[in-house]
Amino acid sequence: MTHEFDLIFCNSVLDHLPKQVLDRTINMFYHKLNDNGVVFLSFDSDDTDLDSFEELENGLKLFTEGSNKGLICKYYKNDEIKELFEDFEISSFNVSKRGRRSLWLMK
Repeated sequence: MTHEFDLIFCNSVLDHLPKQVLDRTINMFYHKLNDNGVVFLSFDSDDTDLDSFEELENGLKLFTEGSNKGLICKYYKNDEIKELFEDFEISSFNVSKRGRRSLWLMK
């Protein structure tokens, strides 16, 4: 697999993927990122009180009403996010007042 990217930017996407797809995506990030490349990620807050949802396996939720209808989402706790990206160096991990998390990672 060849390295191809200096920057990967992923804004509020990964928490909407099934775990199997998320794991493959993180693996692809690692293998496609050039040495000294950076990754920007953001994760949504736990705002599941805004819309009705159906609980699926492994904490995954399927929104059944409202503006998020049909969207799947998993709220990852901060420690879970750090564990998902343990192969990267986390150079910045920020949590907003509303609970959104943003990270800068380096390979």
